[in-house]
Amino acid sequence: MVVEVRRQFKEIKGIMEGKAKPEYGVAVDMLTAAAIKEILNPVAAPVLVPVVVGLVLARRPLAEC
Repeated sequence: MVVEVRRQFKEIKGIMEGKAKPEYGVAVDMLTAAAIKEILNPVAAPVLVPVVVGLVLARRPLAEC
């Protein structure tokens, strides 16, 4: 992110003076991709654990209820 901000300051003259607008889309895309990568592990566990338990134990856990 820091590299991208520095690149924009260097290439787009007038950002610091408020005369030009930075490329927000590039920064948002970078942050979104990083956030998705970070959230995959916490989300995958609750989704995959019941599937794995169901495949490993078959119907036995359901029969004991």
